[in-house]
Amino acid sequence: MASRFAGGGGGARLMTPRDMRLFHEHCRKLAKVFQRAAEHPQPGAGVAATLCGDLGLLLADGAAQAERVIRDEGVMGPRFTFLSRHGVQGVIALQEMPEAGQQKVEMTAAMATLVQYGPVDAYVVAMEAWVAAYEAGPDGKTLPGPDPVDRPDRREVVMVTAANRSGSVARSFGMERDTAGRFLRLTPMDGAELAEVPEGSKATGAKVRAINPMLSNLFELADRVTLAAANFHPGTPGKAH
Repeated sequence: MASRFAGGGGGARLMTPRDMRLFHEHCRKLAKVFQRAAEHPQPGAGVAATLCGDLGLLLADGAAQAERVIRDEGVMGPRFTFLSRHGVQGVIALQEMPEAGQQKVEMTAAMATLVQYGPVDAYVVAMEAWVAAYEAGPDGKTLPGPDPVDRPDRREVVMVTAANRSGSVARSFGMERDTAGRFLRLTPMDGAELAEVPEGSKATGAKVRAINPMLSNLFELADRVTLAAANFHPGTPGKAH
């Protein structure tokens, strides 16, 4: 089960009220799908359980899915894939990451509640980004400079994070293109772990991960999120605002 949600026009990168309602509604529907699967496991549940329990396999599967999406569609917005050991998965695909902080918080709360009440056993987040190398000052902090997209040494990457109830792992993959600019493949970059840096993806070398509430560990948040925060309960119709 998958849904795609649009960002606002004119470069505003804002979810419209309708987009937000659809986002909450889709999270509710996904929770019900996961609940039904827990009661009636699907064919292939054994394979799904193995995948959910192995962070390395999850990361590789997430990178492979991202590669297929980019090859088929030419571009990939932030993509959240939720998995159950009972053999179902659901996808939430955004055209781009919204800029509004409150929207990010609301969307994160909705996904954390999905994880809690599904329940979801694992998930993968994949998104495109620009990265560039930045010099460090005497204190070890990154020196200010233009955003990666405005630098001549910028590089296209896909950042993939896989998480289950035992922990999480993340890695960046370089995007290889031919001389005509056509996408070829994703290649793992040096450094299995991504350093957390201020939003805007500035970091030294390949180690980069934008701090963003939507990249938080949803399993950790699920223990704290309230139903009011996400404004829905998967077992009832409810209303999202």
